[in-house]
Amino acid sequence: MQSYKSDLYDTIYILRHGQRADKVHEPGVTFENKDDPPMTEIGRKQCYASAKYIQNQILNRNQSQQGKLEVKVYSSPFLRCIQSSEEVCRMFNINQFKVDTRLSENQATFYYDKDPLPNLILHDPKQLKKFQNQSLELQWNSNWYEEGRSLINYPDSSRTLKARFVSILEEIIQDEFNQNAQENLDNPKTVIMVSHGCAIEQLCEHFGGRWQFEEEYCAILGFLRKKGEEDWVQIEAGKAYYSTYLEK
Repeated sequence: MQSYKSDLYDTIYILRHGQRADKVHEPGVTFENKDDPPMTEIGRKQCYASAKYIQNQILNRNQSQQGKLEVKVYSSPFLRCIQSSEEVCRMFNINQFKVDTRLSENQATFYYDKDPLPNLILHDPKQLKKFQNQSLELQWNSNWYEEGRSLINYPDSSRTLKARFVSILEEIIQDEFNQNAQENLDNPKTVIMVSHGCAIEQLCEHFGGRWQFEEEYCAILGFLRKKGEEDWVQIEAGKAYYSTYLEK
């Protein structure tokens, strides 16, 4: 039997986006796409600080890790999540993330009167450039819509909403962690899924875990698995942790 370091852990974090600009209610501020609002500058700082918190947790759990942290980011296609993913990538000094439609906001009829995905700002490079951090050169899968359109249908029901979040989590566990697991016993990996509050709620309910989510920006749900084992254990339970790590 192959041995492994007992203090090395793989982790998965589901991170809610930062503060939405349309919830601040600044006088005179309007948004061209009311279904896809950006974050505020405060939201960016919240996301960067949340990534710092996650980094600290990874390092504390993997103190014998000698190499570079292996971190991958998956994102909802909504603008506030794309901006959040930018800040997470900036903190971890990585240059790419993957967009997946299954991480999208709840597309219930009481939120949207039509399917929002075809009109998201991510489709329009000229519009998107206005909201991006221009100091970063990030890449993502440009075919995200064609690749993922069949994975989500408008409108969402409670059943389909939960099913798509569970589907992508299980797929990530298989593709990122279970494949070649025995070859990577000394190399802990972290996947950060940047999504919405409904993802945290639905995944907590599905796995019967602890539940503390109170609609906080950058709330975090986490799962951990010791290297060489099969079972994942819930860690963070839907609270935000960025305040300690905010840059002054």
